Amino acid sequence: MHKPFLIDTEIITYNDLILLVNNKSIEVNLSEFQSLIVDKIKNLLDGNVLNYSELIDALKSKNKNIVLETSGTTGFPKTITHTFESITRNIKISENRFNDIWAFTYNPNKMAGYQVLLQALLNGNTLVNLFKCDFKEASDRIIKYEISHISATPTFYKLLTSEGIDYSNVKQISFGGEGSTVELQSEIKKKFPNAKVKNIYASTEVSSLFATDGDNFIIPEKYKSLINLSDGKLKVNISLVGKSNDIKIDGDWYDTGDLIEMVGDDKFKIVGREGSLLNIGGYQVNPIYIENVISGIEYIKLCNVYSKSNSILGTIIVCDVVIKSQYSKNVVEIKSDIKKILNDYEVPTKINIVDEIKITENGKIERK
Repeated sequence: MHKPFLIDTEIITYNDLILLVNNKSIEVNLSEFQSLIVDKIKNLLDGNVLNYSELIDALKSKNKNIVLETSGTTGFPKTITHTFESITRNIKISENRFNDIWAFTYNPNKMAGYQVLLQALLNGNTLVNLFKCDFKEASDRIIKYEISHISATPTFYKLLTSEGIDYSNVKQISFGGEGSTVELQSEIKKKFPNAKVKNIYASTEVSSLFATDGDNFIIPEKYKSLINLSDGKLKVNISLVGKSNDIKIDGDWYDTGDLIEMVGDDKFKIVGREGSLLNIGGYQVNPIYIENVISGIEYIKLCNVYSKSNSILGTIIVCDVVIKSQYSKNVVEIKSDIKKILNDYEVPTKINIVDEIKITENGKIERK
């Protein structure tokens, strides 16, 4: 195929890709990112392929193992082994998707990166690299290359939508990996007026499992016997979990560490991570919930909520905030607004106005 496969500083086509996986040279100078993606595809193959159809058939038939590491956000990184089949089990393939153009926002070495790569590859789509681009460059590429599909973290969208640009060419938005808010989803719908919005539950351990257009998930019929929602926790049958010596299995179940709240007979939402709750003055406080509420304030571009030891109070809540450039706010004003929307024991004791909050290469806030 002559259509573009991967756009970065240069453009490589699907015909170029076939030559490259066969270890033949092309005239285009590959970027570091493009070289990494090509190597990943070569590692999933054995031997040469003649065309795109053979490439896809070979990927499916080989069903190679893919070794991944978790981000270690909530503990030590874990090594998980999936197969091509398990990573792609929820990828939809159809002729109607042939003209999709996907943004690549994730670390290509992580689960989400593989899933975007394979989603595009299996449908013959074009990928546009946004990984490690600054947000001005990412915005420019979304418009220039008429990207139709974006999968990214809520943090990515918070920063992208703060630029005040509308992206009418985008047809589908999906996010996961962090908590989102109703306010963020509303802002996304404003900035991406023609896009369907999907909230995806996925992890390195289990790949992707659920999707919804809001906050409340429903277990698909095919997984109903494989998901356990008891005791306020999300547990998954071992048949859906990648192979690893680093995760604990209790009988036939893997505890994801995600805390849930039932919002109906068959609906639930993710409310936090086990072990992330803070004891503040005898109250159990969820810092991610606080962060999500504060992020909904109109002038907050980004915030990071965490705890800190205090010699007098024991543990206090601290919040770093980045203010949108068109606003001028001080700490007193910010705290006053926060008090209107949170309980007293949830209000941060200390608020720091900062120029930026560090983002990991996985597109998430760097936790303290």
